[in-house]
Amino acid sequence: MITPPDFATEFYTIERTVEIVVNLEVFRIEVMESSDGNKPFSTRVYEREDIVAQPAYLCFGME
Repeated sequence: MITPPDFATEFYTIERTVEIVVNLEVFRIEVMESSDGNKPFSTRVYEREDIVAQPAYLCFGME
């Protein structure tokens, strides 16, 4: 187990990552090991979402 830095209030190590596809939706599950040992493992889930980024302003060339 890794010792966390002094400034960190929580510290986790990602032990395993699994991605699951359900009806074209992608979910990522992370299994994390805690550094304090009180709750040795926990999980975190993300759902992938596709977004379209647009520029904040139009650029018509270099001036």
